[in-house]
Amino acid sequence: MEIIEEILEGAPNHAPTLLLRAEVLANKGQLDEALASARRAKLADPELPAVFATLGGLLEAVDDKQGALEAYERYLELEPSGQQAVVIKKFVARLSRDLGQ
Repeated sequence: MEIIEEILEGAPNHAPTLLLRAEVLANKGQLDEALASARRAKLADPELPAVFATLGGLLEAVDDKQGALEAYERYLELEPSGQQAVVIKKFVARLSRDLGQ
């Protein structure tokens, strides 16, 4: 985490590093901070598909199903046959059912 913070000191809007920070924080159970970092990554690079995969997972973890669905759908718009697309399509189907959509 120390290295991540050092990188962000020099490049505070580096989306991949913000995303990595979010994932480390999530693994530590610091979901609010992780979500804030993922949202910063989204602002820094709204075209980076991985941001939306991580953001979707974090939003699900805090029980924001609608937000998670929107994040996952955005991932699929950006990278419809990406590395995580098969799994994310299942998440979208499940959340759509849960939300009655």
